[in-house]
Amino acid sequence: MKKFTLILIVLATGLSFSQQTTVTGVVSDADGAPLPGVNIIEKGTKNGSTTDFDGKYTIEANPESILVYSYIGFAAQEIAVKSKSVINITLASGAQLEEIVLVGSRALPRSNTTSSLPVDVLPAKELASTGQITFDKALQYRIPSFNTVQTPVNDATSLLDPYEIRNMGPNRTLILMA
Repeated sequence: MKKFTLILIVLATGLSFSQQTTVTGVVSDADGAPLPGVNIIEKGTKNGSTTDFDGKYTIEANPESILVYSYIGFAAQEIAVKSKSVINITLASGAQLEEIVLVGSRALPRSNTTSSLPVDVLPAKELASTGQITFDKALQYRIPSFNTVQTPVNDATSLLDPYEIRNMGPNRTLILMA
């Protein structure tokens, strides 16, 4: 009988520790606007959730756990659950991101990685191995972001086939042949 009572006490204690609470709420900024995509993580676990378009979330959490709310550009907050079923949070703006400028991508071995702008160097042998008839088609085959704009055949514009890189226009493209 003592063993049976002991087993019941151990099981009851274990069940009380493993209970999960459903926590819901809304995450907004200082102006009261909802924040979509806020990360909510139960601290020390892999259990997490994110807010929807209206800033609403639902997460199953241990009543004794701490929820960590984080979002880019806002200061993270940690809130203890304490068996609460609704937790609404207002995140204060934190560190602001600086301006990010993307110039282009580079791939070795043909890209010059020491210049401030993307520069590709293609040897004539590599262009000849494409099997393309014209120079511009060989470039387009080797450099996917390189395009030629085909003009219809009428008047003098048929003599002009402008080149574009990443749809930036012919006045922003420089091709040097040596």
